[in-house]
Amino acid sequence: MQRTNRLTALVGAVATLVPSLALAQRAESVTLTGNTAAIYALAGTVTLEPLSGGSVAVQVTRGGRDAAALRVERGDGRGGEGLRITWPSDRVVYPAMGALSSTTLEVANDGTFGRAIGRGRRAVRIAGAGQGTEAWADLRIGVPAGATVEVHLAQGAMLASNVDGRVSLEAIAANVSLADGSGQWAIDVGAGDVEVARTHGALRVATGSGAVRMDVEDRAAHLAVTTGSGDVTVRAPADLGARLSLASAGGAVVTDLPVHVQREGRDAFRGTVGDGTGTVSIASGSGQVRLLRQ
Repeated sequence: MQRTNRLTALVGAVATLVPSLALAQRAESVTLTGNTAAIYALAGTVTLEPLSGGSVAVQVTRGGRDAAALRVERGDGRGGEGLRITWPSDRVVYPAMGALSSTTLEVANDGTFGRAIGRGRRAVRIAGAGQGTEAWADLRIGVPAGATVEVHLAQGAMLASNVDGRVSLEAIAANVSLADGSGQWAIDVGAGDVEVARTHGALRVATGSGAVRMDVEDRAAHLAVTTGSGDVTVRAPADLGARLSLASAGGAVVTDLPVHVQREGRDAFRGTVGDGTGTVSIASGSGQVRLLRQ
């Protein structure tokens, strides 16, 4: 009898687990209305890629033991178009961040957080191990040329390549990688490294802590970088033309470009390189600032 009961319990557990695994492995595709969208997820990997057509599209792949508990909801929480992945509890387990890591943030009842958080806020803890809802959502976002997209991620990673648009990436703790981007980009990260390769257009990067590495293509670049703690290295064309403002409160400021210095201090200077058409502003609270030719 005891053996039969154990077998029955095992069969029941497997029957419960199989639908969750199937859901976790199946991607759900959502095509949003128009080319303006805000997208939210607490944990996972976000990938942005170019998309032909006029509407933003999102592919959602759930993962984790409790993947079936996640909900995919339309709207940005402010009456506009978007997508929100919502978790059922205020304890989230995301093993990819490491067993000893955790972060806590305020999340609205509608699943929004960050700069555009809605009403009814509660504290949500995301940890690499422990009790809670073990689930994450990996998002693949197709961005039409010229679209306006903002992506909010609490914990994970963000990657974008060959996207042209007005794009805002906000993360509490994540590494961000951008390659061959054009248009207007804003990247805000609480903790994490930012790596940018071959960008065109205007770019603003702000981090609380983490290294920033950039490879800029435009000779008339419009670039602003601030970090509370971390080294910043920007490589620009040898014929860069821009007004410069470089500063570090706790590290060296280095450039090998031929700068006409207008004002210089112990750890900062302002000046012009080339024809001064663009603007480059780099500031670090604690870290080295380097502007180097490619």
